Amino acid sequence: MDVSHQSVLEDLGRRLEARGFKFRAAPYFASSGIIAFTRPVRIDDDLSVIEHGVCLHPVEGGWEARVTRHGGPHWTRRADTLDRLEAIALEALNTSELPPGPDWKVDG
Repeated sequence: MDVSHQSVLEDLGRRLEARGFKFRAAPYFASSGIIAFTRPVRIDDDLSVIEHGVCLHPVEGGWEARVTRHGGPHWTRRADTLDRLEAIALEALNTSELPPGPDWKVDG
């Protein structure tokens, strides 16, 4: 895990938490990363489900946001600054639509 990238992403995660979202470390698509998500929905005493989430991670030359439904296509959007990545993350977190907007591209 790239500690400097992870630290910066976790700072972003805390800013998103201040807006009412949650986050946790999630190095799924790079050596560092987070997933930011809406508050989980409790299904029963033992199970909660994340309905809307966005993975954020570094890529060459910047940052990437990634959304998907389980088993479905992945939509991505790149940003050259953390401020832009934050705006993209908020776009994804504030809608249930996939893709979250017209600038998202199917990965692959």
